[in-house]
Amino acid sequence: MSAVAPPFSSLQHHGLHRSIQVEKPINSKAKLPDSTPQNSQFSLPQQINSLCQSNDLNKALKLLQQEAKNVERSSSDMVSALGLLLQASGHQKETEIGRKAHELVSDFTPFKDDIFLNTSVITMYSNCGFPLDSRIVFDQSTVKDLCLWNAIVSAYVRNELWFDALLVFCELLIACECKPDNFTFPCVIKACGEIMDSGLLQSVHGLGLKMGLACDLFVCNALVSNYGKFGLVMDAARVFEHNANKNLVSWNSMISVFSKNGWYGSSLGLFGRMLNSQEGMVPDDATLVSVLPVCAAEGEIEMGRMIHCIAVKMKLSKEVKVSNALVDMYAKCGYVTEAQVVFDKNDSRNIVSWNSLIAAYSRDGDVCQTFNILQNMQVKSSLGANEVTILNLLPVCLQRSELLRVRILHAYSLRHGFQYNELVLNAFITAYAKCGSLRSARNVFNCIENRTVSSWNALLGGYAQNGDPSMALDIYLQMSSSNLDPDWFSISSLLLACTELRSLRHGKEVHGFHIKKGSVTDPYIFVSLISLYTRCGKLLCAKFLFEGMEDKSLVGWNAMISGYSQNGLPTEAINLFRKLVCEGIQPHEIVITSVLGACSQLSALRLGKETHCFALKAGLIDDLYVGCSIIDMYAHSGSIKQSQRVFEHLKKRDVAALTCLIAGYGIHGCGEEALYRFREMQMLGLKPDRFTYMGILMACDHMGLIEEGIKCLNEMQVMHGVEPELEHYACVIDMLGRAGRFDDAVELIEDMHVEPDAAIWNSLLSSCRLRGELDLGKQFAGKLLELEPNKADNYILLSNLFAGSGKWDDVRRVRLRMKELGLGKKDAGSSWIEVKGKTYNFVAGDKKFLESKEIQEIWSSLDVGINEIGYVPETVEVTTS
Repeated sequence: MSAVAPPFSSLQHHGLHRSIQVEKPINSKAKLPDSTPQNSQFSLPQQINSLCQSNDLNKALKLLQQEAKNVERSSSDMVSALGLLLQASGHQKETEIGRKAHELVSDFTPFKDDIFLNTSVITMYSNCGFPLDSRIVFDQSTVKDLCLWNAIVSAYVRNELWFDALLVFCELLIACECKPDNFTFPCVIKACGEIMDSGLLQSVHGLGLKMGLACDLFVCNALVSNYGKFGLVMDAARVFEHNANKNLVSWNSMISVFSKNGWYGSSLGLFGRMLNSQEGMVPDDATLVSVLPVCAAEGEIEMGRMIHCIAVKMKLSKEVKVSNALVDMYAKCGYVTEAQVVFDKNDSRNIVSWNSLIAAYSRDGDVCQTFNILQNMQVKSSLGANEVTILNLLPVCLQRSELLRVRILHAYSLRHGFQYNELVLNAFITAYAKCGSLRSARNVFNCIENRTVSSWNALLGGYAQNGDPSMALDIYLQMSSSNLDPDWFSISSLLLACTELRSLRHGKEVHGFHIKKGSVTDPYIFVSLISLYTRCGKLLCAKFLFEGMEDKSLVGWNAMISGYSQNGLPTEAINLFRKLVCEGIQPHEIVITSVLGACSQLSALRLGKETHCFALKAGLIDDLYVGCSIIDMYAHSGSIKQSQRVFEHLKKRDVAALTCLIAGYGIHGCGEEALYRFREMQMLGLKPDRFTYMGILMACDHMGLIEEGIKCLNEMQVMHGVEPELEHYACVIDMLGRAGRFDDAVELIEDMHVEPDAAIWNSLLSSCRLRGELDLGKQFAGKLLELEPNKADNYILLSNLFAGSGKWDDVRRVRLRMKELGLGKKDAGSSWIEVKGKTYNFVAGDKKFLESKEIQEIWSSLDVGINEIGYVPETVEVTTS
């Protein structure tokens, strides 16, 4: 809602509305009598008003042209009638009629200097999109008062000629004929906001203070909105608080400023304050449209539902803008079903409504439903896709199996004139690259005439993330030599690609290149380099960079903590986290998640509980990733009941949370509980993903629920469109192998759409060892050694198979082969124990502890006790050389 008053209201404010307000308006549907003056029972302004309301402007013009010849007609009636026609011509964009009405004004000497008519002509031309004609009328006016000045300023602003509006404002100040008022300032403030000159805006604000207008309602509302555009939220808030006469526009403007600048808590707080304000403000559709995106961004589904209730109570829920915002809010909070319900109740759907629902299903990963919605939009509403539709459709196609859909969308976009839209073209570059068609991505890039940094970044990311870092580096060098400076995003994207590919050589080349350029001190690049070196196992290099950061950002701390955790150094990760806290830095959700991951690796229950408490105190417990990490930590630390309690207290129980709990049950072999939660997920209408099915299959595997496991594998793709991956097949094959159903296992391998990996053959070989299936085991071992011929564990597993069957000559041959290949012993086994918050790691044969002798003595006494109660070790395994 605009804070700027319409031009005509300014005329009324200055007392120039005189004869425009017709005393007795004629019903627009009534038939006018003969328009001959002497026979007419209605005044001329009444007749013109009626014709304008009936959109019969041609007849109104002819009537005025006739009346212009009537010398007895009073000039005041003609002025009022001309003003009505000019106003209607501007509103309906009837330029030719407006010009002829202007000619009537120019033809009569008494009207030439009439301020009211000249102002009406200026406004008419500006409404029709001809601000230069407005300026000609202004310049030809011999008498200029504030109304005329305001009309020309408004004309330029309405036609987005911001600099011209500011120049006219300067002319007004220099002319000293009159002072700007509360109509002039909002127009000028808007112009400052549009040209993005915060300094000029503050100067205009200061001028308004000197003229005593800074507390005016319209001026305050304009200042709030435009300070918000510059991110000067505190300045906007100060203006808002000093506004003693706040109206609904004032509240809406401030709420919108908070929302758009990411001050979500302040936005919701101000909304609550508005509802409880003494002024008794009642929110309108603009209020709800401003506050609903905050609920979407913060995942505040309960607050969103409360606002939905307010909308229903105030009969605003079917307003198209409110309905669209509700659909978007429910979708972004993960409640696609509710989004669909709101959409179905909207009887006034527009392209934004359909785009919101398409985005909802696209974000949910439902390819079929997303394109069904598109088809319904075209058939039921006869609406064609626009660029936003294309941008919403593409994210659901970012996998190799959807390349054909991407090509169809690309063809559609070309037919409908989107071939020059940079956002759409960049999105297609990314989509083709994600689908593995780099040639198509390059072809789209080559069609872009005016390439920007964003276009280069899209292509760079495409090559870098699809296994061709050399080409990505070449593109980066081409970009550097094309008069475009790569931004931090370009460099970070390239380094991220090297990180994902573990391409240390290319990463070092980029690092060296930017050391020479002197741009390596950028904090974003620093963090990208730390991630590169940690992913490639070069922790000393990463630590050196981290320690060299002058201003360590929270992202940098997280990169280093995550690096330790991912490289099997959870103790170092936890120690670094403690250092972060001691330095008084408030960690965010990602840091907490990394630390909880380290606790999971160590099964460090006490440290995990401490981190859980820290997350509670920091107010991070409601974050989805933190909640899931806590559930996972307790499950890996042996406390599945605590995992369940954490899950029950989560505000939002979505697919991710249920998947973590199901995976926890799988770790603990709680098959029935896992299946119960899986059925609960389906009843809630939540769509399980590949991780959910992995947890279910692990639980079935541990509990020997073979039929349930096979059923889950079969329904993955049929019911939920989830393509089984190798780990899913491996889990079911392991079940079948443990049960001795080797024929079924082999049949499943033959039916797989992917080639089996070493883990599958390893699983079957282990099952053969347990069941004494020597011949089958030898076949599986042959497959395993084809894939991993230089891994010691595989030979040891084969040796154990022969040993279990008493084939000692074969055992010796396997051990001899290991020596020939230079394969040593298996990695030494290790255990750890947590004492007083500190974790101690013990490796077989390690004597680094001062108490090693005492530990060995205690272990010997335990060994004696175990043997006394009848334990007999299994001797069929031969695991040493």
